[in-house]
Amino acid sequence: AKGVQLYHGLAKGGQIVSLQGEPPFKVTLGNARDINVLYNGKPMDIGAFSRGGVARFKVGDNGLYR
Repeated sequence: AKGVQLYHGLAKGGQIVSLQGEPPFKVTLGNARDINVLYNGKPMDIGAFSRGGVARFKVGDNGLYR
């Protein structure tokens, strides 16, 4: 929401990245088929936002959106 980058990097297999901030969050994930996304402890299905192995979406209090 404030335009601050919360994470940038390459996570290793099995690594958990936990972020805190003010929603909405703009997210870009590579290797999206192998990533599990939780928001406020709830699993999110990122399949509809994935193309060519990369998922791009925003997430906020109402879930995922473009």
